[in-house]
Amino acid sequence: MKHPESVPTIARRLIGTRNAMGLTQASWCRLVGITPQAWSNYESVRHRINHDQALKVCKATGVSPDWIYRGLTARLPVSLATNLQTGGGPRPGAFVRAFGRKSNDISRA
Repeated sequence: MKHPESVPTIARRLIGTRNAMGLTQASWCRLVGITPQAWSNYESVRHRINHDQALKVCKATGVSPDWIYRGLTARLPVSLATNLQTGGGPRPGAFVRAFGRKSNDISRA
C-alpha cells in the first residue's frame, strides 16, 4: 500500500472494520456514537475521520488509532485481525462473545 494515510485508504479500513464485525452502518453508528451522516462521509471519502471520532471507534471496538490512520495491525483484537485478513465476516454470535451484547441491542452512547 503506497499511501496508508490517504483518505481513500483510511475509508477502506473503516469499511473493512465495520464489515469484519458484521455490522450495518446503522448498528455501527449506534455502537461507536457517531451520527450516520458523519459516518457516511468517512466511508464515502468526503471527509477524513477526525481524531475525536476515531477515538470513539477505538473505545467501542478495540482497534487502535494506528490501525485507522496507518494500517498497523499490531494492536488489533485477534478475531478482528483474522476477519480482516481473510476478508470474512464474524461467525454468528461472535459479536456477542466479543462484546457481551447483540449489535441490535446497542444503545447510542
